[in-house]
Amino acid sequence: MLCGMKTSDAYVPLVFLMCGIHELYWHSNKRHCRKAKNMTDNLNQKYVYYTKVAWVIYNLMTIVLIVVLVLFVAKDNEEMFFYSLMTAAASYVFRPTDRFISKQIFKFTGVSQPSEQD
Repeated sequence: MLCGMKTSDAYVPLVFLMCGIHELYWHSNKRHCRKAKNMTDNLNQKYVYYTKVAWVIYNLMTIVLIVVLVLFVAKDNEEMFFYSLMTAAASYVFRPTDRFISKQIFKFTGVSQPSEQD
């Protein structure tokens, strides 16, 4: 018995070939499913990474704006305090939405937001 089939001397190579193809197909499909899952996980990880990078860039831009306002625009201590506090508050209130960030990430990197699966 070879792969559950009776074999005679004449059919051994044919049955072996058929079983080998079946095993090769099954393993390649299994490997393909693993690769597809890994690719999906990889894209999800890339999206999370790019989202973190986008927020870091946004925060750095806010800090640079605060520094410019405090060092070059403010005339006294009261204005320095106001510009530093109000710039941070305004950047929080007017922060970009997740939808906007997703669009920008897709625009610049080609990685789209992963769909939520229940």
